[in-house]
Amino acid sequence: MTRTTPKRNSARPQAMGAMLILGGLILSGCAATGEEPAPGGTDAPADESALPTGTEPQPLAERTTITINTAARIEVFSALFLAEEMGEFDRENIDVEFTQIASSDALVGLGQNQIQMVGAAPNGALFNAIHEGVGVSLAMPCHNSSTDTWWVRTEVADQGAAGLAGSTWASAVGPGGSSILGLDNHLQDNDLSISDVTVQSFPAADVPQALIQGAVDGAFLTEPGATTVEESGVAVRLDTMPVDGGSSQCVYAFGPELTN
Repeated sequence: MTRTTPKRNSARPQAMGAMLILGGLILSGCAATGEEPAPGGTDAPADESALPTGTEPQPLAERTTITINTAARIEVFSALFLAEEMGEFDRENIDVEFTQIASSDALVGLGQNQIQMVGAAPNGALFNAIHEGVGVSLAMPCHNSSTDTWWVRTEVADQGAAGLAGSTWASAVGPGGSSILGLDNHLQDNDLSISDVTVQSFPAADVPQALIQGAVDGAFLTEPGATTVEESGVAVRLDTMPVDGGSSQCVYAFGPELTN
């Protein structure tokens, strides 16, 4: 079998650096207001010369197109969508094409240079891809939220261990995702183990409705799905994720065309 090596775009390694600093650009840009305290601890407004520097665009020499996959258009990846909306990509001379397919499928595209960046949980599929030799560089975390957690239907929660045994749970990643840690904590609190339940993978956008409609007994939710479920009143939130566990829930994986 003949392996074809894709034509390399010399601007893409530099594009990776531009992508990595975009989150900082957005956050610092939003924070840089005249109301910020001046250096030295005073409450006087800082003038422009006293504000942090280094956030100016550093556009690539040639226009470069990057394909980024996210499982869904959800809060976890909001920095990317804000960068697009606020024109940060354009200022860096980057065109971004967003795709929304399952992360396991996107990782295949990452290895084949069809996709250059994937936002995903650090799951089994990701580590399998690395083990199989896909040149992947990781930037972690996508976000640092500790609010992403498991929810369980109220009637199941009210039954305790009896309701949990044999229950079905949903997440965008399934049993190979790092979010399984929080579910395992909850099951152990009820003298059960992960083998006593079934964890299924659902498209991220479908997880909240699966829980609301009773297709599953529990689900791992991020925003805005968590708010939708909370407003429905059918489920309760479980505070079982590890402390600061949000930092382990999402990484940006850069493929070989960006990192080589």
